[in-house]
Parts: sequence; structure tokens; C-alpha cells
Amino acid sequence: MKRAHYDTLAAHDLNYWWFRTRHDVVLRMLAARRRSGLLVDIGCGTGGFLRRCLDDGVRGVSQVHGLDVDATSIAVATERGVPASIMSGGEPTLTDIPVAADAMTTLDVLEHLDDPVSMLQSMRAIASPGCVLVALVPAMKSLWSSWDDRLGHRRRYDRRMLQLQISEAGWTVQQVRYLFPSMVIPGILRARLLRADKLPTDEFPSVSGWVNRTLHAWTSMEARFPGWPLGSSLAVVATNPSHA
Repeated sequence: MKRAHYDTLAAHDLNYWWFRTRHDVVLRMLAARRRSGLLVDIGCGTGGFLRRCLDDGVRGVSQVHGLDVDATSIAVATERGVPASIMSGGEPTLTDIPVAADAMTTLDVLEHLDDPVSMLQSMRAIASPGCVLVALVPAMKSLWSSWDDRLGHRRRYDRRMLQLQISEAGWTVQQVRYLFPSMVIPGILRARLLRADKLPTDEFPSVSGWVNRTLHAWTSMEARFPGWPLGSSLAVVATNPSHA
């Protein structure tokens, strides 16, 4: 991941509308499948999601821990009061966390990996039986644009690809759904019209306070309806089987 991406995360991952809506969805998914114990965020970046968890609380979660491969991002997360540490081997092990995870998240991480199944298998190896996993990924190959190249994406997902990778790693898929349906048309226009040399410097363009609030309200309303047939992101909920 490029250094500039982590700098952008630190500036936006607490209040920007896109992050807030995603975090809203993940928190609802976790609450609907409440597990007591440790929540681990794989690829936690600068800790925005876990900071939200600590501020708002997640029913049943008594402890949180973030893991990432970038030392500077871990330092930022720690400064924010988020317990976090480095995955020294690039994938999580039980030595990286205080106890086995009872809930786990990985938010826009799998698309960056050459072998996401290996990561998902490593995540399952640190999960307790019945552990709940929530993952978010960018969706729809037709939305591929210069942004994906800039961000180091290896792929955009469809339902089948995501389900196959999760299942191949040994998790049991419970739900797969699209998010941000209203972002599809802007995404298609961006993919067709925006040249790489015209990309703005900021990955998340600045918006005024009222625009930020409006976009959060609109996308949060959309996210209340799980049956959208398309969207710019996919969310999956899976569980670790109680048997080996």
C-alpha cells in the first residue's frame, strides 16, 4: 500500500461520509450476530473503524485489536487509543493477538492481495469456533478505473468470486450483499471518462460539511435495504465452523 493512502486514511476515516456509512453497516452486521470477546480488525490502517467501535460500543465485544503491516499506520492507531500491532509475517498469527478472535473484520483489504484465500485461512486459524467475520471489498469489474490502479487493487469482486474465496478458506458464508448502489453510475462515468493523469491528488475529494452529512444520510438510508442487485462495494458475513 502506498504511503499516501495511509495519510489519507488518517485524515478521513473518522468523519468522511463513505467511511461512516461502511462502519455503520459493519457495526449492524456484528450486532446482529453478537459474539462476546475480542474483535480483531485485519488491515486496520490508522484505526478509524476500531476507534468508532470504542466510541460507540459493540454489543458483546469486550476488547478490540487492530493488525496491519504498516508501522506508521499502527503508530497513528495507537495514538488514537486503539490497541494495534504489526503482522510481522504479512498474515496474522495467534502470537499477534491477546486471545483467539470471537469477531473479525477486514475492510477493503482482500482486493490488494495476490492470495486472498491464504489471508482468509490465516484469519480462520486465529478465530475461535463460531467467530463472526465481516469483510468489505470493491465490487463490479465494470467499475474498474485508474483509481483501482492507483490504490494497488488486484481485482474488483462479484458475488460468486467473494463467496468462493471465503468458502475455500473454510469459512461458512451467511450473507453477501451490495452497498452503495447510487455510486454505480458515477463509478461507470469515472471508469470511462477519467484519465489517470487527471486524477485529483486526494483519494477522497473534500466536501463541505452539509454535503458530507447529506451523502452520509443518503447512503445510510440505502444501506438499510439489503436486496440491491448491484453496488460499488460488497459486504459478506461468514462464520468459523465449530468443528475442525
